[in-house]
Amino acid sequence: MKFCDNCAARVSDDAVFCANCGMSLTSDSAPSQNNTQGAPQSSASPAENTSYNTYGDYYQQPYIPTDPFDHTHEFSPEEISENKVFAACVYILGVMGIIIGLLAANSSKYVRFHVRQALKIYLLAMVSMILGLVFFWLIIPIIAASVFVIILFVVMIIGFIDAWKGRAKELPIIRNFLK
Repeated sequence: MKFCDNCAARVSDDAVFCANCGMSLTSDSAPSQNNTQGAPQSSASPAENTSYNTYGDYYQQPYIPTDPFDHTHEFSPEEISENKVFAACVYILGVMGIIIGLLAANSSKYVRFHVRQALKIYLLAMVSMILGLVFFWLIIPIIAASVFVIILFVVMIIGFIDAWKGRAKELPIIRNFLK
């Protein structure tokens, strides 16, 4: 076995190109066994199986991003499947849905999570409507409050869909308010 001079990957003796970086392995002189990357020299070394990239660095396991606002893993699948109807009703039935959700599934952390999310939506909508009513003689606050209430309605639909699918995700926009 020989090593690529560019990336220090092991290649077969009859290879013309490196399978790792694509560099040509044919040269006028015989390939040298010492290179600047410190590739393993003895075939008994366990580090010989380590792969290198084109910059001579070790390959790493790819980064798998996680959603910091997704709390689904905190609840058991049984709890989610038993209570997702109550969690979805919280968003659709308004304040009455919150009361039903708290009474029907008072021991469910999953329903309580969605009750908290729905309460944030309804609280922000009420504050927005009150500010719109206080400044009713100005047109800009009324328009701003109306747009904000429409945005909260869309967020409420997203919450309903998440609850129905069995996910416990903090809702966009309201996750920044009322932590």
